[in-house]
Amino acid sequence: MKLCMIRFAVCCLAVLLLFNAAGITAAAAEDYGDIGGHWAEKTLRRALEDGYLVGSEGLLRPDAPITGAEAVTILTRVISGPDAGTAEATDLSDAADLSSDDWYYMAAAKAVAMGILAPENGRLQLEEALSRERAFLMLANAFQLAAAGQEDAVLSPYTDSGRLTGRMRAATAALADGGHIQGYGDALHTYKSITRAEFMSVLYSIVPHIQTGARTAPGDGNALFTGVSRLYDTAYPGWVFLGGGAADVSLYEVEAPAVVIRSDRLDTLQAGFSKIGRLVIAAAGGDVSFNPGMTNELPVVAVGDGAGRVTLSGRFDQVEITGSNRTVILDARVNKLRVSGSGNTVRLGDDAQVSELTVYPEGANNTIELNGTTIESCTLYGPGTVISGRGLVKALTDNAQGSDITAPFGQRTVNKDYGLGGVEVTLTAPDTLPPDRALEAAVTVTAPQAGKACHGAWYLDGRYIDGTDLVLGDEQTLTVSIDVPRTADVPVSAELTFVLSHTGADGIRHALTAAKTVTVEPQPVYTAQEVLSLVTTGYRGDYTLAWAEENDYTPQLKEAFVNVKGYTSKTQYLVWVSIAYQRVNIFSGSAGNWKLEKCFIVGTGAPGSATPTGVFQIFNRHTRGWTTKEYTVRPVINFINYAYGFHSRLYYPNSSELRDSRIGFPVSHGCIRMYDEDVNWMYDNLPDGTTVVVY
Repeated sequence: MKLCMIRFAVCCLAVLLLFNAAGITAAAAEDYGDIGGHWAEKTLRRALEDGYLVGSEGLLRPDAPITGAEAVTILTRVISGPDAGTAEATDLSDAADLSSDDWYYMAAAKAVAMGILAPENGRLQLEEALSRERAFLMLANAFQLAAAGQEDAVLSPYTDSGRLTGRMRAATAALADGGHIQGYGDALHTYKSITRAEFMSVLYSIVPHIQTGARTAPGDGNALFTGVSRLYDTAYPGWVFLGGGAADVSLYEVEAPAVVIRSDRLDTLQAGFSKIGRLVIAAAGGDVSFNPGMTNELPVVAVGDGAGRVTLSGRFDQVEITGSNRTVILDARVNKLRVSGSGNTVRLGDDAQVSELTVYPEGANNTIELNGTTIESCTLYGPGTVISGRGLVKALTDNAQGSDITAPFGQRTVNKDYGLGGVEVTLTAPDTLPPDRALEAAVTVTAPQAGKACHGAWYLDGRYIDGTDLVLGDEQTLTVSIDVPRTADVPVSAELTFVLSHTGADGIRHALTAAKTVTVEPQPVYTAQEVLSLVTTGYRGDYTLAWAEENDYTPQLKEAFVNVKGYTSKTQYLVWVSIAYQRVNIFSGSAGNWKLEKCFIVGTGAPGSATPTGVFQIFNRHTRGWTTKEYTVRPVINFINYAYGFHSRLYYPNSSELRDSRIGFPVSHGCIRMYDEDVNWMYDNLPDGTTVVVY
């Protein structure tokens, strides 16, 4: 949705960036009335000083959603410095929602070239409010934080993390593992919009130190340098990012947990006598060759996002290809080669040797070309992997769907049913959800072989709804019923998602996702007169349980009824027994503000012994129940007098064998017949003095 306020803020940001580029000072924090006392006040003041945020009409609007256009403009400006817009960019003719006249066009093109974002279904969606999950992906891509085979155990405490898959999951895990993001409650709320204050807070957490034309090591934390090509004789406490015009990079006597090269282009790269835990080559352009020599300690060298050909020679312990659509030439001896990006071409030269090659599930459609190369062990998970050429793969484990192996191999193990291979997930849900109806949906899971332990989870607009463990069989159907939040005026769209996940013995997580967008019609707003005309007493059904299961008042109408009637209760609960639809409805709250909490199918008094209507209250209960020579019911909760109560269905006397299981229509001698678990809940939770309305 293109909100006017957001568009206005976007335009203001564009103007500010132009002003700052021209050397005009941004407004001071004191010019804005909504900064003082804000939880992110320090961050907001810095963002103003750095020229990344601007407000209007005396307000910075820190709690307004940030748009994708604002985010990519900020990120490319941070990484490339003041001249971000003049750097190499990529063609965006396939992005249908982007015009060369858009103020953020150059930033968008630069961001695509750097792999910060990519078109989805021909759209970049930059004028829309940015969700937290898309922001997490952009930030992790911008600073190349995710490793191949990124550990994701840090996400397990969050109920909504199960819907994150592929690069989105790896990005979120990398940010959480670095302490840059955290959830609240038991969720990350990845489906929600991220605010301007939140985005800048995460950004400054990743790069608390940003310098232009300097390379001074900070006392702690990560540092980003623009306009710097040479690092030497320095130990850095955190990650080091090199951006801007660092085309010829040299690293001598450098110690750092990681060095990430995010320059506009990279032509040469040299290193000597350095100890760098992770070296990431991820420039936006340029062809570069790198040989680590014998004097460096570089446990991991990664080819990340960006463009240009990368040639590696020499010896490497671990090489990762985390970027996508890269061309990597290996004339090297590599202990471990790990690929998690997609669409890459990896050419192994005559002298190349690889001990272990792993292509991860998120790495799709990669091509590995052998030219006399020997690979000792190769494990494929990524779909569409191609291995061609001459050479030898001594031991090949092919778990990948759609793989094409034409290179010579020795021992080969093929398991196309690995993970969730061959499993199909089909989601069925209505196109439109009428008013007064819950969203009823089903998913059918079909598996080629039985026995795999999985977890299925439902999400609505990214919010976790329900989940269950299951063991795959030939075909299984899972259902869900959701009370969808509604507006009172216009239809809205809701995205229903089902995620089936499986973690193999090797610890690798696999997931299949099925989703559908449902149009939710608005909830009518009832007047008091309408409520009283819609809610009536007297049974409406056909004396079957099936009818009761399919028919009922909506939760909204139930709440409107008890509130319009002005019912009060001596406790925090109110009970309404609906004769029309054979329901016990339990509300919590107080007079005029009752909220529906529970709803149980029941059986009220049959014709000739109807349950009396009126307003009563609970005054007695006992677990021993009532026993006659014909039946036992227990427990009993009295609410009219000692002759009337809520109780179980009828059992044979003093036994646990049902004598009369009928329910869902008028069937009793006047009491309220209930399922055991429902009446037990009432017995345990509803105090004496609770009002009972029978109508």
